[in-house]
Amino acid sequence: MGHQGPEKLKTLFQRHRVPLWERRNWPVIVSRGVAGETLVWSRGFGPAVEFAAGRESRTVLEITEV
Repeated sequence: MGHQGPEKLKTLFQRHRVPLWERRNWPVIVSRGVAGETLVWSRGFGPAVEFAAGRESRTVLEITEV
């Protein structure tokens, strides 16, 4: 679950050949902080590694797209 390290969303789109016209409406969840925006989750790519649930996780957010 999650990816091995930080990657730009653009890189993921390109690697998985997501057409440009689909990217505009692609659902993503970001966390805004002092350092700017951090990608938390995106459809088809799952959670970012730093947000993925692990054995020590106490709080889990389930995301359902309808």
